[in-house]
Amino acid sequence: MPNLDKRLDFVFRDWDHDDRPGAAVAVLKGTKTIYSRGFGLASLEHGLPISVDTRFRIASITKQFTCALVLQLAEDGKLSLDDPLGKFLAPVAPFAANLSLRTLMHNASGLHDHLALVALAGGGFDRRLREPALNDLILRQRGVNFQADTAFGYSNANFLLLTRVVEKVAGQSFEALLRQRLLAPLGMDDTALVREPETVVPNLATPYVKTANGYRRALFALDVTGDGGMVSTVADLAKWMRAMVKPPPRLKATLEGLATRDSFRPSRVANRYAFGLEHGIFRGVGTISHGGLLPGWRAEFLRIPELDLGVIVTANVDALDPLVQARRVVEAMVKPQLAPIPVPKPHATPEPGHYWHEASGTLVLIERRDGAPRATMWGTPMRLQPVDATRWVAVRGVFPLTFSVAEGGLRIESSNGRGMVLERLKRLVKTGPHDLVGRYHAPELGGEWIVTHEGRTLELQIRGDFGASGPWPVTPITADAAEVTIVSPPWTATYVIRRRRYDTGWTSSLVLTGARVQNMVLKRIYGDDE
Repeated sequence: MPNLDKRLDFVFRDWDHDDRPGAAVAVLKGTKTIYSRGFGLASLEHGLPISVDTRFRIASITKQFTCALVLQLAEDGKLSLDDPLGKFLAPVAPFAANLSLRTLMHNASGLHDHLALVALAGGGFDRRLREPALNDLILRQRGVNFQADTAFGYSNANFLLLTRVVEKVAGQSFEALLRQRLLAPLGMDDTALVREPETVVPNLATPYVKTANGYRRALFALDVTGDGGMVSTVADLAKWMRAMVKPPPRLKATLEGLATRDSFRPSRVANRYAFGLEHGIFRGVGTISHGGLLPGWRAEFLRIPELDLGVIVTANVDALDPLVQARRVVEAMVKPQLAPIPVPKPHATPEPGHYWHEASGTLVLIERRDGAPRATMWGTPMRLQPVDATRWVAVRGVFPLTFSVAEGGLRIESSNGRGMVLERLKRLVKTGPHDLVGRYHAPELGGEWIVTHEGRTLELQIRGDFGASGPWPVTPITADAAEVTIVSPPWTATYVIRRRRYDTGWTSSLVLTGARVQNMVLKRIYGDDE
């Protein structure tokens, strides 16, 4: 392609500097790598530049490798995808024991995400937590976000449990099986699973977080396995993508099987999440992809089979969005082949303000930034782009939330076909402190949640199994609901707590709901020391 290098260099121009972190990128046309380059520094301290052979943590891109190992064990007859989790792991809570391996691989289990649970139990990503403690945290949960196979719900817990299944069935470590079955046959010599964060990894870029004063090192101290523990290079990931396009005979069934989808029940809507790969649509063309995110690490693995095109981006700074950059690469290469961006009707733009859905405990803030609407939900800001003349889609990956104006509010539709209408609140209430102040026991998290007040301001302190955190701000929404903001650097998440009452009117418990933990009950503690 004429001037291809110049056009793609331009996409990464903001990171083509020797005073900031950056990214590595590889672009494939069919099985041929037609562009690859590094931008920025792998180490600000030592002035080391990023190259295509620089290693990065690829986070959740690991999940497709985990699924590939499960598929291979199924091909060998050592397990069935429909086997229940309880067949391999015991003891397991009753709600988890009957979950099939297939359900876990499709992110349709409804299990709470253990990374979210860590913050809710008083911990932080910068505090050392080992795999046994994380497994225990998952398996002592008493409920789920939804009934299995009825919806999509991204949960890293699914893949931590699958790691244990793989190791038990294979009789060897995940690392060894990964090397033997997948990495060695494809010559991916710079790729490995590194579960312990303190392990020294040669040629590994340093992760950074952008601040008002520059950059600081990102901290992450949790063990990661089949949910997100791999390190790799764009050169090695290009080998993996090349094998997907033209599979070697030994891996053909496995690699083709990764894209297999199932449908939710009873809706029969197809789940966009296959086996560690996500089906989506970008500018009118189908995509198969997956992203990765850990503090200071970001990655995107994007294939567009219809255009015979693939893009891989790895980054060592939180301020660079590989998904956005990968899509810009596609636009720079094949813009005439993509559908035009729709122009919305003037009345179809959601009005700024707070929107509330009482039954689910969902709160959405709509704002205008640079002339375009933006939605913030569960603490995550999302740019909205028009999908047609009356609907907007949240740019947050291939599991879009579609927004449209509804009478008296805002309609949101999820990728599993479910929809709800949120009412527009004229204002958030100024609920008196007595409504929520008290101590609450969270048996699934260990310890207590303590709501206090300073003047008219509510605050939350957490004392859980993984430490103490807070105070976190509590903002009333209605007389019976409030939003809690919890920071686990470098991420911020919000949760809604809704009050349940006894017949007498006294508070009996709080119901906690967030992006990856829903409907968790915290019981009110009554006692002399309250």
